[in-house]
Amino acid sequence: MIRNVFFAAVHRVRDHKMKLHFTKKSGIIAAGLVITVAVCIPLLLNRVDDGEVDALAVSLQYYEEKIVAAGQLQLAREATLIAEVSGEILSIGAEEGDIISAGSAIISIDDSGQSYQLEQKKFNYDNAGAEYQNLVELEYESAKQELAGQTAKKEQAQKSYHAAEKLYQEGALSQLDYLQYKSDSEAALAAWNKAELKVRSLSASGAVRISAYSQLQSAQSSYESALNDQKKYQIAAPWDAVLLKTYVSEHDFVQPGDSLADIGEAGSYHVVVELDEKYFPYLSEGMRAIISLDDSASGKGAEGRVDVMSRKINDETGTFEIKVAIPEEFPFQASNLTVNVEIIAAERENTVVIPREYLIDGEPAVYIYQDGRAVKTKIEYEERPSSKLIVTKGLTEGNIIVKPDSSVQDGGTVEIKKGVEAS
Repeated sequence: MIRNVFFAAVHRVRDHKMKLHFTKKSGIIAAGLVITVAVCIPLLLNRVDDGEVDALAVSLQYYEEKIVAAGQLQLAREATLIAEVSGEILSIGAEEGDIISAGSAIISIDDSGQSYQLEQKKFNYDNAGAEYQNLVELEYESAKQELAGQTAKKEQAQKSYHAAEKLYQEGALSQLDYLQYKSDSEAALAAWNKAELKVRSLSASGAVRISAYSQLQSAQSSYESALNDQKKYQIAAPWDAVLLKTYVSEHDFVQPGDSLADIGEAGSYHVVVELDEKYFPYLSEGMRAIISLDDSASGKGAEGRVDVMSRKINDETGTFEIKVAIPEEFPFQASNLTVNVEIIAAERENTVVIPREYLIDGEPAVYIYQDGRAVKTKIEYEERPSSKLIVTKGLTEGNIIVKPDSSVQDGGTVEIKKGVEAS
């Protein structure tokens, strides 16, 4: 929202009276400023008689500049919670304005049908996990032990067979006994092959274990998917949040895509203000800012600080954005609330402030009244975006400066209103 902004120069003796009128729908602000100067700073306004000139008595004073604008109260993060499943709203665990801890449920949707599916898939997952664990820790270890036993039997049978074969060749063993030794050796080898094949199938790269692991993964994926779906029925705060608005009530039936609630990051309220780029050189982070709802309560709101100052100027609007951090005790914390902001752009104690029109033809010089004459005097001053100049060198309290016009010349005699004295 782009808003027009006005600048105020304020004296301690009497504050400026500022009036703001705006329409939220249009986003347009009309700003007015009335400047009042206290009687302790004597002024001669208008000529009284021919030859008399306007003059100003210089005094040390408190000087304050305010950039007054309207901004919007916002949170650092805001989100709308959307229903991902259909069902009846069972409960709403917080009221608007409540602070909710991260992970805490905000809205519960009836999940009775989903709960049954979740239980079934959890059972399948647990069962697949138990079977896989049994395969790894029991069946595989048992198969390895069986293989070790069959290896010993195979080696013994082969040893006996080779010895029988030698005796048979020497004629010391009958053919029938020889064939029996051979048959025993072949049977032991077949048993060993079977045991070895089982160990390989149950090993990490074996077909049986791979199949069991694949079944476990499938069951796990199915369960986790159901678990994730279950979470969709319990709408929880993703971070510490404040509940801004609820769109549903208990027993309402919602469909996927329905808005449930708006939340914002707890404790992150700040005011966003758009300012004209001409104010950019005069602002900095850390400056005081007074925030209020009532535009008539100038300087009486909550005090915040300019927290973030954008370094990018909007090409289309010629504005830049600032964010003002507000104190936690600010009583009106509501997202998108329009508030008044007074940024204290300058504060000076015991300083000399003069109107810009007292400069001689725009030069850094003024006419000082001395013994009935106007004496041109160089000054140094600080430029401000208002019509006031903060003089840092060249003027002291008690000087009387003459407003330049065509009748005033350097060293020429001038007549000012009688009775003017330095304040």
